[in-house]
Amino acid sequence: MPVGAGPLLSDGASVEARIKSKPNGMSLELAGSAWRDQVYHDLADRVMYPNAMEVDDDELPEYTGLREAELFGELQRLVLLWREDTIASGITASNAVADAVVARQRQWEKAKHARFGRSPFSVIRAERRATLKPWDSAR
Repeated sequence: MPVGAGPLLSDGASVEARIKSKPNGMSLELAGSAWRDQVYHDLADRVMYPNAMEVDDDELPEYTGLREAELFGELQRLVLLWREDTIASGITASNAVADAVVARQRQWEKAKHARFGRSPFSVIRAERRATLKPWDSAR
């Protein structure tokens, strides 16, 4: 019988305990620490956090632009909906669910977005190019 996101998200106590185990002074935003990476991998496995959108990493600015943040928020909501739809369709194996959701994400990234009139991929790429500092242009 397919299960929804509820069982995956219901173990809030262990997630909260893990967050509280954060070493003093460590930022949750600091990539590359073993503690942070374990937490984020666990959260990704639990809620199928969306894969990073396929925009060239070498164009990544020091901060996320407003449009990218908006689109990523939309994507997070869509990933959970797509996950529920996939499971409701009878696909319940973890890898098969992930493959189906990632395929839908890739379609969404490349499809024309109603608000922006072009694909999320194009919107983010343009925003990242516009926010690069002059000294970053060599990247």
